[in-house]
Amino acid sequence: MQTWVNIRDLIEQKLQDTGNAEWTPAEIDLYIPDGLTELGEYVPYFITSVFTMESRTGSATSTSSNNLVDSQAQFLSTDTDKVIYNTYDNTWAIVTAFSSTSQLTLSKDIMVSTETYEMYNKGCRNKRQINIEDITDWVGPEEHGVMAVEYPKGTRRNFTIEGDILTVDVRSVPDSKVVTPATDVEVHIWVEARQRVSQLTDLAGAIDNVSGYAAGTTSIKIQNFSGSEIVAEDTLLTIAGVRGIYRVTADVTLTAGDGTIVIHPSLIDAAAHNDVVTITGSTLNTELERLVVELTTARAATQKSIDYIDVQNTGGPVVWKDFRDWGEARLGIVLSKLERLKNRQAPRTSQTYPRD
Repeated sequence: MQTWVNIRDLIEQKLQDTGNAEWTPAEIDLYIPDGLTELGEYVPYFITSVFTMESRTGSATSTSSNNLVDSQAQFLSTDTDKVIYNTYDNTWAIVTAFSSTSQLTLSKDIMVSTETYEMYNKGCRNKRQINIEDITDWVGPEEHGVMAVEYPKGTRRNFTIEGDILTVDVRSVPDSKVVTPATDVEVHIWVEARQRVSQLTDLAGAIDNVSGYAAGTTSIKIQNFSGSEIVAEDTLLTIAGVRGIYRVTADVTLTAGDGTIVIHPSLIDAAAHNDVVTITGSTLNTELERLVVELTTARAATQKSIDYIDVQNTGGPVVWKDFRDWGEARLGIVLSKLERLKNRQAPRTSQTYPRD
C-alpha cells in the first residue's frame, strides 16, 4: 500500500521536481484529493452503510403541553429531530428535545392522553423511510451514489429516493422497539464513494472513554494516534467488536494523539474503552495507485502553466505552453486508461425484487 507521502514523492518524481523548486509539498497535497475524487468517478469505492428504519408506536399516557409522554419509557437521547405522527388526529410534530425515556419535547402541541402515535426518522413521513443526507462522499450518476439496498441484510429491495429521503419498497416494517428490541430494522445501503488515502502516520488507536459508547452514538473520543495530526473529513475507520465502516464527518486536529471525532453512520453496536480503532490507510489497489499519481501529475503540470504566462523565462516565451501541452498529453493518456477501466465494470441492470 502506498501512503500519502509515497504518492506525493512519486508525483514529485514524475514532475522531475524532487527538490520542490516548482511545486511545494503543500501545493501537491492540495491536488491529491482532487485526483482521488476524479479517480472515483471512473472507478468508485463501494462502501456499505447501515441505517435504521424508525417505526416505534405507542400512546400518550398523560397530557402535557408541547410534549409527548409515554410511560413505556421507549424514548432515546438520539430521538431529537425525528417525526411524531398522531394517528388519531392526523397531526404532525418534530422532536425538539429529549427530556427523559418517557418524555419528548415537541415542536407543536399535538398529543393528549390516550392518543396514539408513530415515530419516523428525520424528514420522513412513513416507517419505510430513512434519511441519507449524511452520505456526502458519494460519486457517480446514481442519486446519492446508492447502488443497492438490502433489508434485512442479504435481501435486496427496490427503492426510491426523493431529495435526502430513501424509501425501501417493502410491504411492512415491524415496530422498532426500544424496551424489547427484538426486531430487525437495519437497512444496508451500497454506495459508490470516492477513493481516499489517509495522511495519518499511525493508523491504529483506541476508544478513549471508560464508560464506553452506546449504539447510536455519533461522537467518540479516540487516543493513541500521533501528535497534532489532522484526522481528515471522509477518513474511514473500523472499531474492533463493532460492526460497520464509519466515516469522519469533519476535520479534527489531534492533541497529543487524542481527539473527539464525529462519525457517520452512528455506532451500530456498543463500543468499549480501549477497543481498537483502525483507520483505512488507502482504498486503492496497485493499479489505481499508479493512475492517481499519473492523473495528479498531469493536473499539476497543466495548472502550473498559468504561472509562466507573460513572464520572461529561460526557456523562451512558450514555456507556459510547454507545461500545458506536456500536462494535457499525459492527461489524455491517463483518462483513456480510466475510461477503459470504467468500461470493464459489469453493466448495470434493473431488477424487481420481492416486497414481502
